[in-house]
Amino acid sequence: MKINFYLKNPGQSRNENKESLILLFVSIYGQRLKLSLKISVHPQKWDFSKQQVRKSHKSSPEINAYLNKIRMKVYKAYYDDLMKDDHSFESLKRAIKKGLFKQDDKNAACLLNIYEEYILSRKPEVARSTLQRFNILYNHLKTYENLYRQRLTFEKIGLAFFDEFKLYLLKDAKITNRTLAIYIKNLKTFLNWCVAHGYTENLSFRDFKFNAKGKTKIVYLTLDELKSLYLLDLSFNKKLDKVRDVFCFGCFTGQRFSDIRDIHRQDIRGNTWHLYTQKTRDFIQIPLTNLSMTILEKYKNEIVPLPIMSNAYTNRLIKEVCKLAEIDEDTLIVRFQGAKRIDISGPKYQFITTHTARRTFVTLSLEAGMTNAEVMAITGHKDLKSLQAYAGYNKISIHSKMNQVWEQL
Repeated sequence: MKINFYLKNPGQSRNENKESLILLFVSIYGQRLKLSLKISVHPQKWDFSKQQVRKSHKSSPEINAYLNKIRMKVYKAYYDDLMKDDHSFESLKRAIKKGLFKQDDKNAACLLNIYEEYILSRKPEVARSTLQRFNILYNHLKTYENLYRQRLTFEKIGLAFFDEFKLYLLKDAKITNRTLAIYIKNLKTFLNWCVAHGYTENLSFRDFKFNAKGKTKIVYLTLDELKSLYLLDLSFNKKLDKVRDVFCFGCFTGQRFSDIRDIHRQDIRGNTWHLYTQKTRDFIQIPLTNLSMTILEKYKNEIVPLPIMSNAYTNRLIKEVCKLAEIDEDTLIVRFQGAKRIDISGPKYQFITTHTARRTFVTLSLEAGMTNAEVMAITGHKDLKSLQAYAGYNKISIHSKMNQVWEQL
């Protein structure tokens, strides 16, 4: 068994002149366990060969003594686990975590320390967007600790905490009910992970419930709006032209912006896009229509099939493009913070984002007569409920069909 201590991001921390978190690595049985410790040091104060803090650090005796204590606890967990008939890497991992993060250890029982480990463990298996949500929740928990001046431990995770945390998110962080529901779901996922890994036996969090209620208005482009956008002459501005093309490609294929941004030429075979989605790792074959192929043909001499740009950059410029295309219908978006209603109104182009393209594909495809199953096969949605969250309703179409029914009476 090998025990090592490394810094989390020594190069980045040195460049940014900030401290880096100390990580514990335990290698055994051909596998490796990585745990985040609660101590950070500047890379200049870290002895990389000895894997300890340099003597020039004012707290080097205390930190190095703590690292030695961690090392001894790992060895104790290892020898205790050897005494079991069914010892394995998984059983050793549980024993080490239990030994290092006991509930009666006031320094190690901090919930945020375990959350950092959780993020590290999930990083290789989740999409970047999911990882961002994990980090946002971590920051909210940290802010909550500072605001309420209390250190979060597993023992404090109960309904009283839940009510206070909800109040903080709604009143102080000013998030909407739907975002709050997502945070609560992610928090419960993390706490279930903690139970499975032996950090806590407190199951009170399973009673945490928050119903966002109601369906949010879906912003999508109508067929006429999409035509106007696609045919808009943007030869005077190459940046806007590229943003329009990437957005329209999303409308024609129904895929997430993250997958469109990472498309490679080898993924395009004939008139089919062979895609392993970033978010779910699913394999999807997307038929490419003449409209999609026309956009790809435009960039056939480039290294990548489509222009590469960030999500934030695209979100900013697509509003400008849609404004030029006169996609400016008065639009009202209603959100709720607790019981408080928040109305946000303005021309439609102000509400257009990269995600609008996927919603546009779903809505127009269903309106054109494609079945739910056919649309789901292309978008990768697993169930009808998820698909319906992306579908808008054409008020002109609904009015027309309603008149057809009721005018017969």
